[in-house]
Amino acid sequence: MVRPLRFRAPVLVAAVLAPQWACAQFLPERKYEEIIDPPTPVSGHAIVGAVVVPAAQDQQSDTLWVRHGGSGVASRIRVDVASANGRLHGEGTWSFKADGAAQMWYPLTLPPKTTRPEHLAVGVQPVAGSQTTTPTFLVAAWGKAVPSAASKLRLYVNARRAEMFAYLPDGKTAVKCAPLENTPTVRFDVVCDVDLPIGAAPGTARLTLVRRDGNSTSRQALELRW
Repeated sequence: MVRPLRFRAPVLVAAVLAPQWACAQFLPERKYEEIIDPPTPVSGHAIVGAVVVPAAQDQQSDTLWVRHGGSGVASRIRVDVASANGRLHGEGTWSFKADGAAQMWYPLTLPPKTTRPEHLAVGVQPVAGSQTTTPTFLVAAWGKAVPSAASKLRLYVNARRAEMFAYLPDGKTAVKCAPLENTPTVRFDVVCDVDLPIGAAPGTARLTLVRRDGNSTSRQALELRW
């Protein structure tokens, strides 16, 4: 008995030939590296980092998500990681590739951390051609992309053991920053948790840090971008 030939659909070939959809992304430019016990001079009250308030399990992921509103926000970014005691410093640079479908949150690969979230600052800043006196940070989140209306952000600040307050964009609402307890503080010594919903569209927010040390008061502006 002669059996008729049966033809199988070229599934594998079709899969190979199917279009691959590109998407915008950050590409490593200078590899992220960490140094133990680096020289970390501290002067003035410096903003060290700004992230969505993380939980311990968030930092144990190897992914840091960066909120980026498109090619007009920053073509290059620098990521800095610093421990409060100054024992750890990590740094790397990424370039934004805008071709392809845009998204709100972009993943970067960083080594996971077990440090307490309040003791480890993460700062994502645009690498600008010209210097500015106002520190500028892109909003970032450990472990997972967050909804557009992220409700609380954490600022890591070196207050030099003075009182520090973070004033929201309205100029009236202030949050008293919390000093770190039971740990040596070299790189930063307070954290400021502020309610600042992130809109669905790209945007910016300007905050003001106010440092009070006895009868002396000083201010420093801070700009957040998403």
